[in-house]
Amino acid sequence: MSRTVAKAWVVSDDSHAGATQVPDDPDMGTLIAARFRLLVALELAVSAALGFYRLGTPSLWLDEAVSWCTASGSWSYLFSRAVAGEDTGGFLFAALVHLWIPLAGSSETALRLPGVLFGLATTALTIWTARRLWSRDTALWAGAVTAIHPSLIGASRTARGYVLLVLVAAWCLHLLTRQWQQSRRTGGVAMAVAALVAPMTHVFGVFLVAGTALCSWLIASRVEPGPEGRRLTVTRSSLNQIASAARPLVPFVPALAFALLWALAMRGRIRANLAVFWTSGSLLRDHATVVVVLLVPVVAGCVCLWWFEPRHRRRALVIGAAALTTPVWIGPILVSLLASGGHHFVNIRYAIALLPLGTLAFGYVLSCLPMRFAVVALLLGSVAVAANLHDKNTYATATRDGSETRDAAAFLRGHMAPGAALLVYPDYERVSLDYYGVAAGGCPASRPDVGPGAPRAEPWRRGRPTWIVAFNETAATIPAGMRADIETWRFGRLVVTRAVPRLRGE
Repeated sequence: MSRTVAKAWVVSDDSHAGATQVPDDPDMGTLIAARFRLLVALELAVSAALGFYRLGTPSLWLDEAVSWCTASGSWSYLFSRAVAGEDTGGFLFAALVHLWIPLAGSSETALRLPGVLFGLATTALTIWTARRLWSRDTALWAGAVTAIHPSLIGASRTARGYVLLVLVAAWCLHLLTRQWQQSRRTGGVAMAVAALVAPMTHVFGVFLVAGTALCSWLIASRVEPGPEGRRLTVTRSSLNQIASAARPLVPFVPALAFALLWALAMRGRIRANLAVFWTSGSLLRDHATVVVVLLVPVVAGCVCLWWFEPRHRRRALVIGAAALTTPVWIGPILVSLLASGGHHFVNIRYAIALLPLGTLAFGYVLSCLPMRFAVVALLLGSVAVAANLHDKNTYATATRDGSETRDAAAFLRGHMAPGAALLVYPDYERVSLDYYGVAAGGCPASRPDVGPGAPRAEPWRRGRPTWIVAFNETAATIPAGMRADIETWRFGRLVVTRAVPRLRGE
């Protein structure tokens, strides 16, 4: 069985197999290359459109407001919040936003713009990697899958550091491809920088470093058994080569050392997260989501690689994919075993470093299908992506959880008297109101006079109206023992209540 390729679209090359298909007409090769560049530009335009469209429309949600708060203060404040785990367990994204805000401002669009650029770079880098590994048609399929991947779209349109980790993963994958294709070790400095950036972006970036280091070591452990060329094989006769192959692990030493030091600096937050964390749902359900969205594309790609690739290539590609995937997939599960509460750390955002490998692998799957089936599969996938983006309010005015925070804050600014008593449920959502100009006391970097350390007496005992803001609640929460006349306004899932305490005897 052979791969199905559209001859009018592609010139295939395979430096490992030593076979190159060249069109009979040299001008046709130039035309095909030009068409390839045009289609790549089209895919990047689609990726940019999905990222930039209505970028400032959704209200900032809690995690984005935390990113704004972390980046709005001094460098010392930024570092203190990073150690407290506010910037996705790292500090690099907050540092970039800290430098970005004086240039672009802190509007919703400005805060989210770097993420869109990172997502666009991820799409371009995936196309580049697929072109080096296979052919132009595979590169186009991989680029199309990456451009419409809902997790990439969602992460890139959020002022949070996860999309930066995706870009780092795509860069590591590209560097590994270059290392595998070239007989001499190259890109050591670039690999060291990429590996160091991963734990600076997210504490779980260490799993990406581990997977990349293992894959790099396996590539360097290749032997040349004869006419089949290079392959990933470890035998007794190759122990000397394996010993010398440890040298490619040197670029990863700074990253692993930093990850250890950073974990020590964050040990207080790590202990707290092991005791209590927000992911208290079903471990089986959350893991199934990770498997379907991130792992299944990798597995499907490996199956097609084993079926269609030449023997001397398929083993290297499949083993390399497994080596890169396993730590990123298993890492959060192992950390979950250390948790003392009824929670876990299995979530798409904590395994999102698998996304570039998954889109690359699934692009290969589509390139193996007949053109009409691949197009239908891509169209069906696009419909599913559109439904997912609608469910997540990606382009709506509400936040991803359905709260119209911007409108609620505007209402409060227009109706709440200065210094009025304010209750927020849950209390940590105060930072979201602070971003929209309500002095809720959730971001000491921007409002040190009303920071979270300020005393908060029970306002309903002061004999004055109390404003109650309940995020993600179906009904407002009235403090126990409080007798009041209330008025309620709804902004999506967010409920604002004005409670006027009654005098005694009423």
